[in-house]
Amino acid sequence: MTQNVDDVHSYDTGFIKAMARLEAETTSQHNKDKIKGVVISCRLDGLAKSTITNYLNLLTRMTARLKETGCIKNLDELEQSDFNQLLLHLGDILGIST
Repeated sequence: MTQNVDDVHSYDTGFIKAMARLEAETTSQHNKDKIKGVVISCRLDGLAKSTITNYLNLLTRMTARLKETGCIKNLDELEQSDFNQLLLHLGDILGIST
């Protein structure tokens, strides 16, 4: 349960848990730092905490799925072909609609 009684949708708790999932991920510290940079930028831009949490979860999952494709590049080194391979992996191997 969240400590903030005004946070009826537990956005604060969701954000804290998403950050913990990022820290627990086996991706490089460089990637974690890049993702944290996105989070900071989004917060400074005034995006809603729920939106930022969604972005954080998506980026964390993406780094995990990229490893499944054999891609070991850092996020800022990815090329279009890496994303294409990820999309094929999600669709063909995992059956996730993209």
